[in-house]
Amino acid sequence: MEFPLRYLGGNRAIDYHPTLVVRCEAGGGWSETIKLRAFIAGSAAVPVSVQIDARIHKQTWSLTDRNSTLVYIGQGSGNRLAGARKFKVSWRSGYFGGNEAIFGLDGIDAVLAFLKAACTEPR
Repeated sequence: MEFPLRYLGGNRAIDYHPTLVVRCEAGGGWSETIKLRAFIAGSAAVPVSVQIDARIHKQTWSLTDRNSTLVYIGQGSGNRLAGARKFKVSWRSGYFGGNEAIFGLDGIDAVLAFLKAACTEPR
């Protein structure tokens, strides 16, 4: 089960709207995915700076889907968004280019509750 979140903006290097998707799996696994339209130059591991409201975290996200999707599967992903209002992600692509995307989290608590219930109910 997954849920896309509203894109608020970013820097001018991104001329389209990437999509942030919060996903849960049966059994309680959570992930966050940013679907991009453009290819990211680099390897499978991308250093990323994540800001949730005022809290900043340095993380390593994975590249998938022909280097056009960033994925974070880690402790607290998904649930760490509870109560937050803004999710900002920054990463570098290539030698000089930096990108950032900012997502609004209005209503995130209801979304997380829905996802949690959907992922834990017996099938």
